[in-house]
Amino acid sequence: MAYSATKPAKSALFKEYLNYYMARVGLSQNRLAVCARINQSRFNKIYNGTIKNVSVDTLICICLALGLNEDETHDLLARQERAFSPAEPAHQAYLELIRIYSEKEIIYDTTPQNLSTILEYADVYLRERKFAELPNANLSAKIDGKQLMDKPDGFVEVEFSGLELGAYETKEGVRFTAKATGIALVNRKA
Repeated sequence: MAYSATKPAKSALFKEYLNYYMARVGLSQNRLAVCARINQSRFNKIYNGTIKNVSVDTLICICLALGLNEDETHDLLARQERAFSPAEPAHQAYLELIRIYSEKEIIYDTTPQNLSTILEYADVYLRERKFAELPNANLSAKIDGKQLMDKPDGFVEVEFSGLELGAYETKEGVRFTAKATGIALVNRKA
């Protein structure tokens, strides 16, 4: 689907501005959903205006993924009838992240798996300041320690350390990823 590269009128809808920003960075709806860590179905509903009460943190995921500056972010939030609250400390951290991401070079020409990591810096930034991470609908899980399961005949038992599992949606369906900091054979027979 082709998106307009012409900046929409001030009275334009959220969807029209989203199209403009996606065209500006060369992202499709699907790839933006992956970058922003939003389930594709939910993203489509946000995009089409079916969901009316979109949370500020979900909108921040979209703004960060698009590399919007502070003015553009305020404007896009307002088009969803949302705003930053000066009384909410997390919102001040979101504003600082907007400033950082608007200056950051974001590489969009990469695999969906890499696209889904664009907001990892934001999560680290928020955790360091004792705030909750941004929403992540990519169904990630981190497993530490020994995990047991029955092993089929002909296979060896291994133990992973720092195992991280992830899932994300593509047009073709759900894709899974796994990453571990270490792997070792268990009960190795001589």
